[in-house]
Amino acid sequence: MAFIFNVVFILFGQILIHMPGLGFAAENDLAFNNLLSLSSRIVIASFVAYVISETANSYFVAKLQIKIIIELIGLPISIRLAKKLKKIE
Repeated sequence: MAFIFNVVFILFGQILIHMPGLGFAAENDLAFNNLLSLSSRIVIASFVAYVISETANSYFVAKLQIKIIIELIGLPISIRLAKKLKKIE
């Protein structure tokens, strides 16, 4: 949900950048445009970091869960999983 609001913020920022500025605020137009164009790069980078970190987190948690099942529970299913994991590694 937060990424949707970030995208809406970027869209409104791009609309504001391309609108003509007011006469009395012309000296601050460049700073305003730089600030709004920088925010789009930050949002894109945060989305990429989120996708990469969630993928890595899912992978490591799944590996950890398999090891916990194998070492602590000791079910017959875990013996077959252990054999498969040893073959893969």
